[in-house]
Amino acid sequence: MLGVNHIDDEVLLKLDWPNSSKDRDISWLVSHYIFIVWDMLFTRKLVLIGEKEFFGFLKFRYKEALGLTAVSRIPGIL
Repeated sequence: MLGVNHIDDEVLLKLDWPNSSKDRDISWLVSHYIFIVWDMLFTRKLVLIGEKEFFGFLKFRYKEALGLTAVSRIPGIL
């Protein structure tokens, strides 16, 4: 989405990537990734996050965001 081959995790966590027309969508995706991981590991105390559960919840939240027009279509999520 950013048009780069690699970006450091720290740059993503600080939301400090180069300006892009997809800033809103990328910010949504990164913040929801952090939220889901935090919720599963620290709130629910899960030891392991299953890929199916993680992506299922992410897709659910993404569909909600699309309905509210909070994000644009992100290729590969649905």
